[in-house]
Amino acid sequence: MNAVLANTQVRLLLGVPAAILITIALFLFMYSLIRSDEVVIEEVEKGPTLEFLESKEQQEVVRQRRVQPRKLDVDDKPPPPPLLRTSRSDINLPRPEIKTEAPKTIDTGRIAARVSAPLISDRDAQPIVRPQQEYPQRMLQDGIEGSCEVRLDVNGQGIPYNIRATCTNSGFVAEAERVVSRYRYQPKIIEGRSVERRNVVQPLKWTLGE
Repeated sequence: MNAVLANTQVRLLLGVPAAILITIALFLFMYSLIRSDEVVIEEVEKGPTLEFLESKEQQEVVRQRRVQPRKLDVDDKPPPPPLLRTSRSDINLPRPEIKTEAPKTIDTGRIAARVSAPLISDRDAQPIVRPQQEYPQRMLQDGIEGSCEVRLDVNGQGIPYNIRATCTNSGFVAEAERVVSRYRYQPKIIEGRSVERRNVVQPLKWTLGE
C-alpha cells in the first residue's frame, strides 16, 4: 500500500512541471500566429475628374424635347363651310302622271253579294257588378253556415227586381235579398235589342272558412 502511494507522488512531481512547460509553449505559438505588423495606408493622390461632355447635336436634341407644344390660335382654325340657300324654283321634280281612268259604271250587284248584314249574337243576362255580401251577425255568432237561391227578374237596363230568396236558414234571407238588389247586369240581347229577362237564378253561399 505504501509503495502504491509512493509511485503516485512520484508521477505527480514529474507530470506537473512537464504540463507547465507544454502550456507555455502552446501560448507562445498561438501568440506568434495572431500577431500582425502595423499596416500603413498611404494616401493616393487624386487624379483629374472626368466630366461628361455632350456634343452639340445631343444638346440640341435635349433642347427641342423641352420645348412645349404651341397652342393653335383662333385664326389657325379652318373656316366654316359656306351656307347654301335654295328655293322651290331650284328644285326640279318630275310630276306624276295618272294614266288610268275611273270606272264609269259600278257593278253594285257583286258588291251587295259580298256585303252581308252584321251578325249580332244573342246573350243572356250576366251580372257585371257584384257587391260584397256580409255574414249575418246572428248566424256568425252561432257558427251556422248556409246557402241561398235567389230568383229575380232583370229589366232592359240591367236592374234586378222581384227578388225572392230561398235559403237553408231563414237568418240568411234578408242579407241575400239586400245584396242581390244592388247587383247590376248586362241585359239580355235578342236580335241586337236589350229585353227583359225573367226568372234569373243567383246562388249565394256563406261559409265560416271564408
